[in-house]
Amino acid sequence: MAIRDADFKRMAELLKLGASMLSESCPECKVPLFKLKNDVFCPLCNRKFILVKSDEELSRAATDLSLRSLEKIAVSKLEELGDLVSATTNPDKQFELVSLISMWLDVLGKLRNLTSKKE
Repeated sequence: MAIRDADFKRMAELLKLGASMLSESCPECKVPLFKLKNDVFCPLCNRKFILVKSDEELSRAATDLSLRSLEKIAVSKLEELGDLVSATTNPDKQFELVSLISMWLDVLGKLRNLTSKKE
């Protein structure tokens, strides 16, 4: 992938903002990765990366990503169910939906409990 002037300008702007250019490069476009605050990313692809030094760190990072992904799913399901409860007047259907909300809240609580233990 050829680097254009606009790409160099973007990298220069990131450096002005306080980002650090890392020695690691993007596996996709081979451009150096940048770190700004706690985020490591490719300035061209805009993909975020998690840098690990050992298999243990890799396992921990993969677990954290999975937990975050599951948490997003749980929140999304809760939002969907909330909309459905608001839209229905059938008490039986409302009860069924509230039961599902309760289940998803339990799941969300367990996920957040696991996440807080890791921090």
